[in-house]
Amino acid sequence: MKIYRDYLIKQTLFLLLLFLIIFAFVFIVGNMVKLSHLLMNGKISIIDLGKVFACFIPFVIGYTLPVAMICAVVFLFSKLSADNEINALRSTGVGLIEIVKPVLALSVVLSIATFVVNDKIEPEAHYRARKIIRQIGIKEPVAYIEPGTFIDIFPNYIIFVYRMEGKFLQDVRIYQLQGEKPPRIFIAKRGQVLVDKGARKIRFKLEDVISDEIDPVKPDKIYRFYSRQYFINFDLPEKAESKISRKIKEYPVKKLIAMARDYKSKGISPEPIWLEIHKRLSFALAPFVLTIFAIPLSIKTARSETSVGLVLVAVISLTYYLAMLASEAVVVKGWMSPEKALYLPDITFGVIGLFLFWRQR
Repeated sequence: MKIYRDYLIKQTLFLLLLFLIIFAFVFIVGNMVKLSHLLMNGKISIIDLGKVFACFIPFVIGYTLPVAMICAVVFLFSKLSADNEINALRSTGVGLIEIVKPVLALSVVLSIATFVVNDKIEPEAHYRARKIIRQIGIKEPVAYIEPGTFIDIFPNYIIFVYRMEGKFLQDVRIYQLQGEKPPRIFIAKRGQVLVDKGARKIRFKLEDVISDEIDPVKPDKIYRFYSRQYFINFDLPEKAESKISRKIKEYPVKKLIAMARDYKSKGISPEPIWLEIHKRLSFALAPFVLTIFAIPLSIKTARSETSVGLVLVAVISLTYYLAMLASEAVVVKGWMSPEKALYLPDITFGVIGLFLFWRQR
């Protein structure tokens, strides 16, 4: 059994490394093509391009590690099952759990590694890469509005934008600070940033706006107003040009927890911060959960053809990532809290995987 265990671990690690290199190459090349025009136009040096290239590596590893693990598991166990090696071991009285235990243990290690990369390494690397890119050329005023970060460069206002394409915004939160009084909150489904460069002014055109104002005497009482359009004007501070704020995803979890508590004490919803924390934690479970899901499917497939393995990998990966995106959208819409919604894909895949294991017993 020791020989088989060593063989299983070596083969899994070999396939994992192979697929990780393939996926990393595809992701990195795709991103470098986007930056190549800056090099050709002389706007970035080869050294800075190399730095950006290096900063992409932690993100690619953290993002593709679960998929690489699925590929390794599917190709390995499909072949073992097709060659009747699984049946041969089970005929000697060895249970299925005992057979796959080395790979399950490896998936736990990879889950821990995924969290470490996504929490300790990738946030800092992402910030440094963005800092290099943002310092190239003259920055447009609209660049001060960055999605995924609390923007506090405007006096008495804190802004959070979930998504942004050019000058168009999606899911906007604006908090108007009122001293000792609770902040006034503007929630808009859509918006647009209008810039007056000469006057150094930025105007927010908000659509489908809900405005919440808390009664200072009775904090549990909220006045709510609805408007199809609402405009808010800001003067751009002179010193804002040198400031590159970190996005929420560029902080480690420990710092994010402290930020969430701080914003909550100011009457500002920390939900985007908790969304990032639980997204990071739930995604770290992916290598373990998807391994549980993929092993019995691979054994049942029992085919050594590459095409069958690729289809199985594509279906599992696409379904899981779409489920993660859907759970995130549910949180943004306010239908569920992050600690409930973001773990639903892991729970679902884990339960189905355990059921498939039970069927294969």
